[in-house]
Amino acid sequence: MNIKAIHWSLVAALALKLAGIVVVHACKISEHPCKGGAFCVPLDKYCDGKDDCGDGSDEPKMCTVCNRTYYGDIGRTYSLTVPPPQWNRLPFLCHLTFTASGNEQGDIVQIIFDRFTVGRFDEGLIDPDLDSSDASLTSGGDLPGCPEGFMQLSELGRPFTGGSWCGKASGHQLYYSETATVTASVKVILLTFSTGRIPSAGVCGRKDKERWPASLQC
Repeated sequence: MNIKAIHWSLVAALALKLAGIVVVHACKISEHPCKGGAFCVPLDKYCDGKDDCGDGSDEPKMCTVCNRTYYGDIGRTYSLTVPPPQWNRLPFLCHLTFTASGNEQGDIVQIIFDRFTVGRFDEGLIDPDLDSSDASLTSGGDLPGCPEGFMQLSELGRPFTGGSWCGKASGHQLYYSETATVTASVKVILLTFSTGRIPSAGVCGRKDKERWPASLQC
């Protein structure tokens, strides 16, 4: 009886210790760990204005979606919004980097332009003797014809070939990266930035490199 009583007391003590253990769940590189590490949310849920973690840890004070790297998952699309900057924080510069790190994280990045509004395009500000295809940023980092701001795309390890524009656009436009990392940069100079909708971004895996991009799985 005494031996049996001791045995059960040890089991009970062990059960109590196990009950007190907090299981830490390892988040994927494409996820944001909530406070305590017991729950993970997709990276685009961080600072989206909603308490996705349930404890507010994905919505810290003064958080921003800018200047962050978003790692992809094949079959999943990030949807990001950059709110208009405050007038006393101009010029405003925001970098969003999307990376496909291989395997289930994809091989290249696909960006879908659902809606785009950054500043306005003023053709009168462009040198008429300059070929529009040769237009590039000035030494001050401005884009001719875009006095209020602009967006540009650049890829890691690739020479910058332009890819900057401003104004309004609607309708689905697709962009496929040539490398595994692409950065979307938004610069706002004057505060007439009516909306900060950023293109949706996801990653794709190459099923057949000879038939790219027709063979992409996104």
